[in-house]
Amino acid sequence: MNTSKEKTQMGRLIEKSNNIAVIPAVGAGIDGLSAAIGLILSIRDTSFNNEINQYEEDESNKRMEKNVFLVYPKEISQDYKDYVNPNFIIEDPSLRDLIVEINYSDSPASKVNYSIDNETLKIVLTPVKRNFNTNNVKTKIMDRNFDLIITIGAARKEDLGLSYFDMEDEYKKAVILNIDNNNDNTHYGLLNIVNPKIESLSLLMINLILRNGLTLNSNTGKALLTGLIDLDKDKERTN
Repeated sequence: MNTSKEKTQMGRLIEKSNNIAVIPAVGAGIDGLSAAIGLILSIRDTSFNNEINQYEEDESNKRMEKNVFLVYPKEISQDYKDYVNPNFIIEDPSLRDLIVEINYSDSPASKVNYSIDNETLKIVLTPVKRNFNTNNVKTKIMDRNFDLIITIGAARKEDLGLSYFDMEDEYKKAVILNIDNNNDNTHYGLLNIVNPKIESLSLLMINLILRNGLTLNSNTGKALLTGLIDLDKDKERTN
């Protein structure tokens, strides 16, 4: 694929997306995880000027931050957790939010209390009429509704393991950006950036960050350097 086309498409995909999942293959090791975290930090530190990501408040424009999540079904080291807000790390992709909705428009209810007893949550809405329609109480499981899913180091979606099998519905709805350096990659994304000539995913990510005008600050550099150093250690161990 033409490099300039990759640059344009990757930048545009990220720019127009507000809810992004970055998912390294577990088999890609420290190199893949470092590439993922480096990209997350880079996206969060980049100012995007498109109209989707701006809103007006008073007389000034303020940038809305993108929600960028790391999906990784394994414990990551504290060094990495220092870079990424734990609220944006999904370690168990099978978990979702349960939403309880109560339509009380036809009641005088003005207070809500809750209590937890023996792992049972009780919600008290008061006051309501004796004939309150309990059909107005609804529950639903929320999907994550990612605009964009970026996979790293996965030759095929199944290589992502639980990060794929527990999120199949999300994959069907989202745009997939597939970044890899494996010659056997099956090109399952809408955009596939696959370069087997670059041995390290962290090095590939550095190139993509720079070519797409994303921010490369000190923390991003440290995360990516960790991947490069680990790859060098792997070479030493195999020699």
